[in-house]
Amino acid sequence: MITIMIGGVASTAVSFVLSFLAIKVHKSLRQRPTTTGFRKWLHESGGTLVVISAVLAYFSAHLVSQSTPTTPGLAVLALAVVFGGIGAASGTDLYPSSGPRRLRRWVTLIVIPAAALVFAVAMLTMKNARGLPLAHTSISFTRDVGPVLWSGTVLAFIAAVALIVVLTSAVTIGIGSATRVDGLIPGAAVAAIGSYVLIGFWQFNQICHSSTNSAAAVPAPECYSVANPLDLATTAACMAGALLGFLWWNTHPAQIHFGHDGAFAVGGTLSALAALSHTELLLVLLAAPLALWPVLRRVIGSVSNGSEPTLSARRGDNLSDINLIVRYWIVAILFVTAGISTFYLEWVLLSQAA
Repeated sequence: MITIMIGGVASTAVSFVLSFLAIKVHKSLRQRPTTTGFRKWLHESGGTLVVISAVLAYFSAHLVSQSTPTTPGLAVLALAVVFGGIGAASGTDLYPSSGPRRLRRWVTLIVIPAAALVFAVAMLTMKNARGLPLAHTSISFTRDVGPVLWSGTVLAFIAAVALIVVLTSAVTIGIGSATRVDGLIPGAAVAAIGSYVLIGFWQFNQICHSSTNSAAAVPAPECYSVANPLDLATTAACMAGALLGFLWWNTHPAQIHFGHDGAFAVGGTLSALAALSHTELLLVLLAAPLALWPVLRRVIGSVSNGSEPTLSARRGDNLSDINLIVRYWIVAILFVTAGISTFYLEWVLLSQAA
């Protein structure tokens, strides 16, 4: 628990300071034409600052608490870093119509599934020190609810890899479509990623084994066979804290924009947390608002005033934009609440049945 708290506080503080410094440096470079390229990158580097803050906080938390980083925690950070790099390299909207931007679009749509494929194969074949697989070929909602068809065969492995790749790609690319509005993704992502702090901590308390109880023992039906869930909670706390620190300076209108590096890093983080906590299908509920921004934008507008909302500019700055963002955050919190409630209710029902 102490590692989670240290990670969350440290990442918030580091992100707060890095964002403040980035804003100051960006303003100081406005009068220097020779630094245009760097200044433009810095202006869109919010996601990079968040990932750096989360990584630094993760290792700092383990150092202070004298604990050892685990493979699942490192895997989540690694996918966030890789996807953030892909987003930074794309450097533009996902849905342009011509020229070099169109080429970048297809490169992005190919590289993301490829990176997800490598991640899925690695996690399905690796085990932790106790012999638990990091990811599993079972169908997973709030836990591994049963084997997929052809369990134990190559076809089951392929089906599990395909599920992780499709889910990761869909969530990441969907989130990438919402980078036009300041504060939209970070605010909703705090709720979605923060839910995995609760999920990981609960799984740790209900783990099927402990230092005095071998994993080979007959587990209770309501326990969880998840590798290192407490470290997954720590990683989630570090990322959520980094997003909070960034939001302090960059809600709406933002001074440093979150960009595709941040959007893709959030997608990678959520997908990795879902796969490694064995809650892949639950992610559909937790991350639905993040991945379905174009749809929700129309729905929110229709419910609010009977018409689709329009942004005042690419980085809108009027009251209607702010109302849209806040309502979107509310929807995201409602989805996360529904997801957490479903996760807990399933455990309660299994406990009562036992």
